[in-house]
Amino acid sequence: MEANNPVSEIKSLSSEAMFFTVSDRGLGQISKNEIFELTNSEAVSDDSVSIFKTQYKSAVELCYSAQSIKRCALLFSKFPISLRLDETEESVKNALSGLNFDFVKGKPFVVECERIGAHEYSSVDLARAIASVIIAKTGAFVDFKSPLYIIYAYARDSDCHVGLDLSGFDLSKREYKVFNHPGAFKGTIAYAIFRSGFEASAKTGDISILNPFCRSGVISIEAALFFSRFPVNFFRRDSFAFLKFGFPEGDFDKVFKDADSKLEKRDYFRIFASDPEMRNLAYAKKNAKIAGVEKKILFSRNDLEWLDIRFGGGKIDLIVSDLSFGKFENAKKIMREFFNQADYLLETGGSICVACRDYEDLKSFAESYGFSIAEHLTFFQGQQQVDCYIIKRLPGKGKKPARG
Repeated sequence: MEANNPVSEIKSLSSEAMFFTVSDRGLGQISKNEIFELTNSEAVSDDSVSIFKTQYKSAVELCYSAQSIKRCALLFSKFPISLRLDETEESVKNALSGLNFDFVKGKPFVVECERIGAHEYSSVDLARAIASVIIAKTGAFVDFKSPLYIIYAYARDSDCHVGLDLSGFDLSKREYKVFNHPGAFKGTIAYAIFRSGFEASAKTGDISILNPFCRSGVISIEAALFFSRFPVNFFRRDSFAFLKFGFPEGDFDKVFKDADSKLEKRDYFRIFASDPEMRNLAYAKKNAKIAGVEKKILFSRNDLEWLDIRFGGGKIDLIVSDLSFGKFENAKKIMREFFNQADYLLETGGSICVACRDYEDLKSFAESYGFSIAEHLTFFQGQQQVDCYIIKRLPGKGKKPARG
């Protein structure tokens, strides 16, 4: 009987197969939701890996449009690994020896590995073990500079996922982040913060969103990409690895055009990006233009204490921002004024979602203005932990009337 060959099962763009995505740690549920929205497929997810069955063209669209993932790959195998190299090498052989890798014969390939855990070996060691199996079975050759195929391995603790990388690049990187701000979030983390707040707001119909500290604009840009359904990789559509594979036959341009046709034409959302510093605002505007969503965001320079005058009372459904001011001497004063303004600005039933390192101050100031922390979410930007908080009004607490 012929060994299993996941690639040979892809006869057309409509062929179904098993895929997996990898996101930053903590984004698993967000990725699961996004996969369902873009592919109509139910994924099995942990905090960073999602496995699902869908059509190849849906996986292509996922690479093109998804905002929460780093990688999307055709799944070859999921298998247990050990902390020891010799045991893991044996696991690799057992898992991959039954697979048919004929598609790489005579073609350049490389194995890229991402490893997280207390293993007694490096990601390079694991990549070498995987490559050795493929070379022994096919006689294929490794080319680090110009590989046609990237075999991607994601190893975390006791599990390893191996597959054919569809994108060929890190989907979490954003080309629009040209004008950066120190401490700015990755696009995937910014998307997770915004999306968590949006889900908590449970708002239907028209929605207004305010980021009073937009800095380089990443959170606001990710929100605009989401609401307009503008593909995050629109300007990288010619760079995807799957365009070079030679399989399956099909019209990839049509897949892209179908995704583009979903762009929202209605203005049912209003995104306000504000900042006290003009330099930050200029960076945000330039980045939004590069991202292709500058017309979807309303930019304005505003001092925090005048936001209620600028926007009027009770007209904002979601306030989302980064309140991590570190050792900035006025950090407590700023946080106090943030909740004072939120008390004026936030619509009844609205939500606040913020990233913040100072939980005790956040909780204290929130409660002093009639708010409470409803949920604590944890994301990871590399090794850095990002604490995100969903904040709601306390029961029976109404918003303050707008000032003159």
